[in-house]
Formats: sequence, structure tokens, C-alpha cells
Amino acid sequence: MAMLAVSACTQNGGGTPTPSSSAPATGNTASSATPSATGGANTVPAITNPLDVSKFMADPCLSITSAQAANLTISSQGKRVNIESGESCTWKYGSNSEWEIGVTYIVPEANNGLQNLYNLQATVGYGDGYFEPATVDNYPAVYQDISDDRQNGRCQLSVGVNNQVFFTVSNDGPKNTDLCKGAGKAANAVVETIKRG
Repeated sequence: MAMLAVSACTQNGGGTPTPSSSAPATGNTASSATPSATGGANTVPAITNPLDVSKFMADPCLSITSAQAANLTISSQGKRVNIESGESCTWKYGSNSEWEIGVTYIVPEANNGLQNLYNLQATVGYGDGYFEPATVDNYPAVYQDISDDRQNGRCQLSVGVNNQVFFTVSNDGPKNTDLCKGAGKAANAVVETIKRG
């Protein structure tokens, strides 16, 4: 099974992970994660076409279709996982299914969607972690985590789909690979699925 990860992560200053020929094709790559210009450093860009995610919050394993999973080279069926931060589902990949992509839907206590992450960045920051704004299919997104484990086998991308909810894609895989690229491709697939309802 081909890996979702590619060569060493090259994200710096909010840039897009550098494509690699070893990345699996996903069709339209133009709508994958790209840098985002913001109106203010502490304000999430406006969501002009909010999406209803209630169906996917109830069953996050519906977020990636079997056809998309095949394109992403991950397991065809996701596995529901109960975690504290929200509703989640994971898909395995790798030659021994040793790595995984996770999709989690989160409603912050403030009910303010992705703005919650911007507020955290403005008030307490991400310390030794990272906070890098991006877009996924014209929706505001942020590569972020409280610790920077991108070279150690983890990249995380959060996408705002309406003003109350965001979803996070985590990509846990081999060290020294561009897991951010895989997270961006998976996030793009999720947005496509949500748009179709």
C-alpha cells in the first residue's frame, strides 16, 4: 500500500508543503491546502459558504468515502474512536497498516469554530509547536499543534467549515516525511464529501 506521506516536511511560515512525485494522485490538487491571507493576524478569514456538518459529526467515518480512501491509499473503512475533544474516526495506511489518518469534529466551548484556535494563538501561543494559516478548498485552515512533531511522525491540520465547528485531520506516519501533505489531501477530501452532503 502506498504511503500517504512524502518527502521531508517543508512547511515554513505558513507555506504549502512541497509536492513530491511519491505522493499519491488525488485528482484536483489546486484545491488542496494552500497559504491563506488574513484580514488580521488574530482573526480567522471569513467563511463565505458555511457547511452543515451535523451528519458527519454524528458519524465522522462518513467524512471520507471508499473511493476517496482508495485515492488516498488508506483503508476503505474508518474506525470510530471516542476521544475527549470531539467525534473522531481513523483510517489506517502503510504496508502493515501501521500508520493512520484521523478526522475529528470539534465545537469549542465558546462556539466560535476555528476562531478559537486563532484566539489561543493570540493569547497563549503555541510555544514549541506551530500555527500556520492555510486554506483547504477556499475554507480557512491552520496547520497547528502544541508541539512540533512534524519530523517525528505527526502533522495536524484544522479546517473551519462554519462559524461554530471545525474539523481536524491528524496524520501519524513515518518520521522525516511530509505528513502535512497527506493531511492536506485528506482534509480536501473531507470538504468535498461535506459539500456533497
